[in-house]
Parts: sequence; C-alpha cells; structure tokens
Amino acid sequence: MHTISGPDRFAIKKKMKNLIISTGVAFKKLHSAMAISISKLIMLMLLQIFTAYTFRVQGQNIPLPEAEDLFINFVEKTGGQKAYDMIRNRLTKSKMVMSSMGITGEVTSYLAKPGLYHISVDSTMIGKLEYGSDGKTVWDINPIMGPKVREGIDRLRFRCLYTLDLPAQWRTAFKKIECTGVDTIEGRPAYKVTAVNQEDYSMIYYFDKDSGLIVKMIFPLETLAGPSDMEIFYGDYKISDGILYPHFQKSLEQERDITRTVFIVKHNVDIPENTFALPDVIKKIAGTVK
Repeated sequence: MHTISGPDRFAIKKKMKNLIISTGVAFKKLHSAMAISISKLIMLMLLQIFTAYTFRVQGQNIPLPEAEDLFINFVEKTGGQKAYDMIRNRLTKSKMVMSSMGITGEVTSYLAKPGLYHISVDSTMIGKLEYGSDGKTVWDINPIMGPKVREGIDRLRFRCLYTLDLPAQWRTAFKKIECTGVDTIEGRPAYKVTAVNQEDYSMIYYFDKDSGLIVKMIFPLETLAGPSDMEIFYGDYKISDGILYPHFQKSLEQERDITRTVFIVKHNVDIPENTFALPDVIKKIAGTVK
C-alpha cells in the first residue's frame, strides 16, 4: 500500500479546499443566473398581463354604448330633434372634385321629405349629370351612360344616401341598429354601428368617440365585378340655420374619389315647381320596369 507523505497530504487538502471553494462559487453564480432568469421570466409574464389588460381597457372589451344612445347624442349635438322635425327641405351648393379623373363641377342639391331629391352636377368637362327621385322611382341621367332607372340594391342605396336627415329619423327609418365595435377613422376612435332599414338594406355608421358626430358611412353596392362598398367621410361641421352640418364630404367608390366642399346650406326654401317630377325619358324607362 502506498502511504501519502505529509507534504503530499497537505497539497491534496489544499487542492480539495480550492475545489470546494470554486465549486461553491460556481454554484452561487449558477443560482444567481437562475434567479435572474426566473426574475426576467416573471417580469415578462407581468408585462404580458399588463399589455393584455391595457388592450382590453383600450379596445373592444369595455362595454360598448347602445346604438340608440349614439343616435340620440348625435341628434342632440347637431341641433336637437325639434330642430330636425321643423326641416321640410334643404338646399345645398358645393364644389365637386373627382381627382382621379381630373373632373370638377358645381353640385346643386334639393332634398325634401318624404324621400324626394334632385341633384344636378354641372361640369364643363363632362356636361350635366342629374340624380333624382319622386319618392318611388330612383333615376339618373348621365351624359356619357345615358338615362337609367335604379333597381335592386342600387335603388336602396340612393334612397338612403339622399334621404333628408336619415340619422334624425332613426326611430322609424331602421328596424335594427347595433353598435358592433370600435374602429379608427382618420386617426381617431369611432363607434361602429350597423343599421338595417325597413327594406332590409344594411349600412354602417361611424360615430366619433369624443365628439359624437358621424365621421364615416359605408353603403353596400353592386358592381360588374361583384359586391363592393361606397365609403363617405364627413368633416368640417358648421352651423347652418341651427343645424350642425358637414361642409366637407369625401366619397370612395370603385377606386374613384370625389370630394365635395359645401358653400351654401339653406332650409325650408321655395323649391321650383316640378323639381322632383320624373323627366319624360325616365317615365318611358320606368314604364317598362316592373
């Protein structure tokens, strides 16, 4: 048997001591690293929980307002129900720009209850366009496409688009309204409301979350390529005869953008006789439409 001498025994003890110390230091470092990793993991979990909570607070999980309240608030902020009920008709004049085609013109619009309208667009580039309805037949005369009687979803769209103060008539105009969420319109949050009228035509309103004003609408339409949407943005609300009315409108339809800047708004005016009467060419077409 080999006997370890004193000096060797001392050297071994020293090495063992150093090994124990280094092992302890390594263990402490490992424990510290694990502790840091666990701390980071906990912080990450807390951050995710906070982010999810913040998203719920800022997003869709807060109870949405009732659609009825949004319409009531809009009517009150833009003049009040009594003021709207006193309006029989409205005359507006505006400058129109169709930037995608470089077309400009002046638009004269007459709207009256119930469901009557006549709109003419005078342009030096394409001539005169007319849109109208006697409350039943919906039509337009285009110098390029010719006269046309609108049917189906197009008829419903034009009737809603040009009904005098449709939001103020929401109680009788719509059989269903529902606030379905919050979207961002022009960088601002807005409540999204789906409204279905008595003829089962569905449209979407966007009410600015802060002001309560209508800032956008979407109207479904049919095209040769299939179903599509017409989007209209509203802004620059100004008071005219006690009613807060949007003096800027921008519509997007089939890659065409049309802006209208309103410079005249008048209510309860004397409308020229036969303004809403069907033109003879439309009468002939309407007689063949069942």
